[in-house]
Amino acid sequence: MTSEYKPLIIAGKNSGIPVELNPVQAEFYRNVETQARQGSYWATILIKDLQSLSSGHVKRNVFVADGPADASFKNLEMILPGCRAKVMKCSSGKYLVYDLELDVEYPELDTTYPDLQAVGKKPGLHQVRKLNSQWKPLFKNDGRLSKSPVPVVAVSDGYNAVTQAANSCAGHLADTKMVGSYMLDHQGFDMHYTPSAKIGGLTQINQALNAATDISLYESAALLAHTIELSKDIKNVLWITQGGGSGVFTHALSLLKGKGIDLKDSKHSIYFSHPTTSFIKAQALAMELGIKFDRDNLSVQPFNFNETVGGLNFGGGFIAGYQRMRQDPEYTALNYGVDSLKGIQRNWQPISITAGCAAAVSAALGSGGTAAAIPAVITAATAMAGLGHTLFQSWLPDKYRRLKQKL
Repeated sequence: MTSEYKPLIIAGKNSGIPVELNPVQAEFYRNVETQARQGSYWATILIKDLQSLSSGHVKRNVFVADGPADASFKNLEMILPGCRAKVMKCSSGKYLVYDLELDVEYPELDTTYPDLQAVGKKPGLHQVRKLNSQWKPLFKNDGRLSKSPVPVVAVSDGYNAVTQAANSCAGHLADTKMVGSYMLDHQGFDMHYTPSAKIGGLTQINQALNAATDISLYESAALLAHTIELSKDIKNVLWITQGGGSGVFTHALSLLKGKGIDLKDSKHSIYFSHPTTSFIKAQALAMELGIKFDRDNLSVQPFNFNETVGGLNFGGGFIAGYQRMRQDPEYTALNYGVDSLKGIQRNWQPISITAGCAAAVSAALGSGGTAAAIPAVITAATAMAGLGHTLFQSWLPDKYRRLKQKL
């Protein structure tokens, strides 16, 4: 067999199960190797994922494809960032990668995956800085965090444009009060961006409850997991998930757990800003990997059902608090009791506003429009104003933050 038609061995040549690449795909693979040498973290992940078949195909991103039941081979499909690999497990035990299908049509022949990442068509890490009062994202091809005195990383929800995600994440960072406005404006932050529809929430409840294993999040999560792993030697990184970014972060932590990664000595911390996927699962994985929390590690809007149902799963805050009390020695029973009362107050506040509004209007109507009705009308107006503010903030959070930044 000439070298032109000889399969390219990419793993298992000396130990493990051999992994071979169809000669037709060899040119694509070599181009990816070149991009990896040039610093592309996407290319590095793709190569490592394909080579990992040398240890077997029982992985969350590998599926058995349809094929003859009595065949001496097994057809597999492997989900990779940016493409799908078709793999055959031969009777000899080796794996043959015979096709690599790109999951998008590249606009130009010389367009690469990093090119798509740079313009926000694919997930990736961006350095976000404020220029002329506007947040400007700049793609980081190596997937490494920026050198900053206080490293801050936002994990965005799904958005159609990277600039939109940057503006929203900046608003969430400012709202947490964990990052001073002066430092935020002058240092900026890093952002892991996901181009997609909104993640989790009430309309995608299955994804919200099972973000750790949802294969639609794998592409973005694999890239984020690589960034987190690269940041192990950076102390005191603050991670903040924004909306459905909690789902990507959860999936990434699950991947890192499978690799045995431990972040305990790194002293990283996490804050969940309005999560729309299971907060309980995200917090549990974070604790398992050694990520720390401040006393207050969560913010939600009680009238936003994407958060209360998708994120907290009706009472999940109490379960998460108990979970934390059992595993975090610094989080005491007293802390849990006080935080549970805060949770009750948070959930009760919109109900009390609504009830107050209804009672005041009822009292005004019952007074027959006399002078005695004036206090009731004032009470009703106040209650309705509070309710309107709460609803605006809960149902249109991005617009609320943009308006708030202009005031």
